[in-house]
Amino acid sequence: MAKRSHTREPDDEPDAEPAAENDELEQQAEVEEQDVVISLASQAQTTAHVQAVTIAKGTLQASVAGAIATKNAGGTAAALTTAVKNADIAYYQSVIASAQANGMPVGGAIDALKQLGAA
Repeated sequence: MAKRSHTREPDDEPDAEPAAENDELEQQAEVEEQDVVISLASQAQTTAHVQAVTIAKGTLQASVAGAIATKNAGGTAAALTTAVKNADIAYYQSVIASAQANGMPVGGAIDALKQLGAA
């Protein structure tokens, strides 16, 4: 019984892959050029959204600080809880509005509003 060789013979036909690789590189270059334009627009949207969320977060913190000051000045715990809840609702509504206006993902803001009973 003769042993069979486990080596493979190279194909006699030349591969057509180099031409395909060149086409693929040209397509990638076209996509990269398109990405530059898209990323500039989305960078502006991202910046606008980040600014809006930062402002909303500052407003949330100021509202909570005011509610705590009111509580410390003799307000009730129920009033504090209500004020914090209302501040949270306003914050998440601002996040959603900014995300929708700037084409950004909403994230968990809708779920947070549902948990707060506002959605």
